[in-house]
Amino acid sequence: IRTQQSQLIEEVSMIDCQLFDILDQICRTARNVPDKPFGGLQVVVVGDFFQMPPVKPFQHCTRCGAEPAGWYKANHAPYDRSIRVYVCTMNDCERLYYPRQKRAFFSEAWSACGFKYIKLERIHRQLDPEFQQLLLRRRQGGPLSSLDRLLLLRQKNDPPNATYLYPRARDVHDKNREFLDALSGKAVVYQCSDFYEWDRTRHPEHKHWFQRKRRNDATSPLKVLSEHRYKETCEYKKHSRGILLTTLDRDRGLVNGAQGKIVGFE
Repeated sequence: IRTQQSQLIEEVSMIDCQLFDILDQICRTARNVPDKPFGGLQVVVVGDFFQMPPVKPFQHCTRCGAEPAGWYKANHAPYDRSIRVYVCTMNDCERLYYPRQKRAFFSEAWSACGFKYIKLERIHRQLDPEFQQLLLRRRQGGPLSSLDRLLLLRQKNDPPNATYLYPRARDVHDKNREFLDALSGKAVVYQCSDFYEWDRTRHPEHKHWFQRKRRNDATSPLKVLSEHRYKETCEYKKHSRGILLTTLDRDRGLVNGAQGKIVGFE
């Protein structure tokens, strides 16, 4: 952080206002430039606020530092009791957090950054003009017309090797298991290897980060990584399909989101 010149933040719609302010304060402190947003670091944010919102906003109270365990949701808004808000109950703090405030652009750091906005209009993922316009209408919350429904439903059969989209990770797991069980052959399982470099002297408060999910098992995943996007184990068979969750080698086409089929194991 002290030496870098630019910071790129992707999927900014998933970052809540508190986290954005925290990142700002970390950069100011680390770079020893407290009077400039992000310590004078150039910040580039990329994303679409019509897309996925923050999954777990308001993780800490900015007034007293309490975690969500000390909060509750209540119809507490003084001007509209139908609005459910987050209320901090630690030490009689009673700080209110409204759901509409969770977006990053409500943060103080966002205003201080003075962003210049660039709108990217060329669509790369869909080639069909009709489908493009349908998605644009739905993106803004518009209703589906009869022609839109016809366009969506006229496809009689699923294309081969179609990708299934589900809103919950549990549903994705069940579907993947269904396809894997349908394949013949022996499954190959890969186990993750977690490690944590910890300075016990300088940061004794981080001791809990070193805890394993299963005690007395040095190969068990770290407990602090329970909500990490990567699985503890990956199970494959020959001819099973997979998708990359990170970019490995751009020149070889091994980028985030690339799909392929397992042809063998080494």
